[in-house]
Amino acid sequence: MAANASRAFRSIGVLCRILVIGVIAASGALWPAGPVAAQDTAEPEAIEAPTSPPIFDATPAPESFPILVIRQSTLFSETAAARSIAEQVANAESELDADLDVVGESLRTRERELSDLRTTLPKEEFDALAAEFERDVRAFYARSQRERGLVDQAERDARNKLQRAAQEVLIEIMRQRNALVMLNEEQIVLSRHSLDVTQEAIARLDEVAPRIELQLPESENPAQP
Repeated sequence: MAANASRAFRSIGVLCRILVIGVIAASGALWPAGPVAAQDTAEPEAIEAPTSPPIFDATPAPESFPILVIRQSTLFSETAAARSIAEQVANAESELDADLDVVGESLRTRERELSDLRTTLPKEEFDALAAEFERDVRAFYARSQRERGLVDQAERDARNKLQRAAQEVLIEIMRQRNALVMLNEEQIVLSRHSLDVTQEAIARLDEVAPRIELQLPESENPAQP
């Protein structure tokens, strides 16, 4: 039994080596040979980890290649639509803060007035005013959370639209390049620069979806909590 197992492991090892040699040979047939850097015999220095996959060869890839690379973080931050969403969200948050500040300042004024009335009003009357003020404060905080949530939801909806538009663009690029797989650069250890289609995707996305509108409901009356 042990001898059979040993022969089986040796057979598997031979098969693995054959497969590796085959993959290397196939890679050489598909990818044109590029310039090879000379071996540096000097003492190696400490090298910081690159922020993006290193490019080992700038030789153009074939017109038809099964693998493409995309930088998703760049695609969803540097397109015209992504910038328009970010700008609209910033404006919506700024307007909401201004509206809420009006209500907040009104509540602070009422709080000071109520504090002054504590010693002059009958207890029952003061307690009624205090209870009403407390209800308005709770309503103010509830409104604040509700409207900020609406802005967040509108941003998510807009970015979902951006993702759907980007997906259509990327599918079209894959079809034109006869690609089978598209990988995010974070999944890549080493790649050719020519496999990265990020800038091409950004240019196409800017054409088909230059702007995505943020769909926000009408703001509540700023004078009310």
